[in-house]
Amino acid sequence: MFNVVHLWGIFFGTVVALLPIINPLAAAPTFLAITEGDSDARRREQALKGCFYMVAILVSFLIGGTFFMNFFGISIPGLRIEVQDHAGQPTPPLQIGEIKVWRRGEWFATKDRGHTDADGYFYHDGRADDVIIS
Repeated sequence: MFNVVHLWGIFFGTVVALLPIINPLAAAPTFLAITEGDSDARRREQALKGCFYMVAILVSFLIGGTFFMNFFGISIPGLRIEVQDHAGQPTPPLQIGEIKVWRRGEWFATKDRGHTDADGYFYHDGRADDVIIS
């Protein structure tokens, strides 16, 4: 299931997700203010170092993300999601079932219906009932 198009999709999704955090429209004037009085060569050197450090940090978390999460005791239990049939078994691709999340050692019913495609992507097919829990 792994291919270059999927990898590029992850890459661009990551860049788009980081844009609000990095905020280049505010970072550029801030960088210019911090390096005021420096030569152009010094500014380029500082910008290159900043980019290198950012890439090194992102790549280290990409490679060792699971290790860091476990080391610091951070867990995200809602990331384990599955579409199941009425018997509680995973459904094959394109078969509609109930979307469930793994919480506290058991599958939690969301009362949402959905299916997966052949690549494992989830699709929402509506509510299983008319009750909305708020």
